[in-house]
Amino acid sequence: MRVKRDFDRVYDEQSDPWAIGAADDPRYDLYRERLLARVRGGRLLDIGCGLGAFLARFAEEFDELVGVETAAEAVRRGREIRPEIRFHEAAAEGLEATELDDETFDAIILSDVLYYLRPRDRATMLAWTASHLRAGGHALVAAWCPGGRYFEPDEFRELVGSALRSVDDVELPSQHVAIVARPKLRLVAFARRAPAGAVAVTASDDPEHVVKRAVAALPRHPSPELLRWRRRLGLRRHPTQAGDELVAVDGEETPAFREAFERRGFQVVSPEELAQAAG
Repeated sequence: MRVKRDFDRVYDEQSDPWAIGAADDPRYDLYRERLLARVRGGRLLDIGCGLGAFLARFAEEFDELVGVETAAEAVRRGREIRPEIRFHEAAAEGLEATELDDETFDAIILSDVLYYLRPRDRATMLAWTASHLRAGGHALVAAWCPGGRYFEPDEFRELVGSALRSVDDVELPSQHVAIVARPKLRLVAFARRAPAGAVAVTASDDPEHVVKRAVAALPRHPSPELLRWRRRLGLRRHPTQAGDELVAVDGEETPAFREAFERRGFQVVSPEELAQAAG
């Protein structure tokens, strides 16, 4: 299900369409507190920032504020009233075609945006977010989750978990869910024993085949739409990969194995580091 809205028309007709004001009500206070508990300093990006009210509240904690908004009128007015923010006019699902695709950020906000995107764009947007966070960076992903045309709380969590690993999760009485998350780790170690939570594979003469077997063995994330359909039918949920992607290879590390795993986005670590990540 997708919520449709003509944002250009909304901002043309209303001065503050969602009555955000200075974004200083308790919900935004909580969002701000949860994000700042994980990251401060550097560059902060707010995707779907509107007039920039919430983003402006971080001016003292971050060195640079960057906002993305699809409505031209919101960007025009935002630039007038909040010159401290670098505004970009762009659709959330089209950031790979903008100059922001070449930039990285210490923190990214994605609040009340995902349900406006087409289902196939939601996971792509979260993957973009994960890939544009710097080392140690975190994202705040929040949404109203009353069900119906909007997300169910667990459905929203599953969606966020497709690309990010939650480190903080709060559900408000207003039916908003806010998740602070970091990019998932994709780690591989050459170790005889696989720690709990890691996929174990045995080395062979074909590194590419070993990598394919390892990736295929990782639990998959069903789409939120599939999860919603299964819930309606009362079907049991499949196991999902909510955490990091960890692989242990029983065999000797060689340059060919290292290169094959790195091409698939894995970082080669020591057995001790893999065990620590599995925690």
